[in-house]
Amino acid sequence: MPHATNEYPFEWRVLGAVSTRLTPLLELTHEGASSLVRLDDGSSQRFAVQIGLEPEELFQQLDQLRANGRPHLAIDPLDDGREYRYLSWAAVPQALMEAWLGEPFTAADFVSKKTGASRDYPESWGVMF
Repeated sequence: MPHATNEYPFEWRVLGAVSTRLTPLLELTHEGASSLVRLDDGSSQRFAVQIGLEPEELFQQLDQLRANGRPHLAIDPLDDGREYRYLSWAAVPQALMEAWLGEPFTAADFVSKKTGASRDYPESWGVMF
C-alpha cells in the first residue's frame, strides 16, 4: 500500500511548479495522466512535455533519461491521482529548478517537517504525496 513520504517544503514547491505548468495541458487530456517533462536544453523556458503515458512507457523513458544524464521531471498519479501522486526528478541542478519555480529556494525549504534536520538540495529525488 502506498503512503506519503513528503517531509520537506521544497517537495511541495516543486510539485506546485510542475502542476502549475502542466494544468492547462492536463485539462486538454486527462487529469490523472502520467506526465514526463524533459528539460532538453537545460533551460526552464524550453521543455518538452509528454502526457498520458502508460506506466511501462513512462518507466522506459525515465530509465533512458537517467542513463543519459538528461534533466527531467515526472509525475505519476497513482490510481488516477485520487489518493497519491509520485513526483520525481533527476539531473536537475538547483539553479534550473529555481528557474522553474520562478524564485530561489530558502533555507527553510530544506528543513524536515518530521525531524527538523536540514539537508541540501537533491539534484535527483522522488517523493510520494
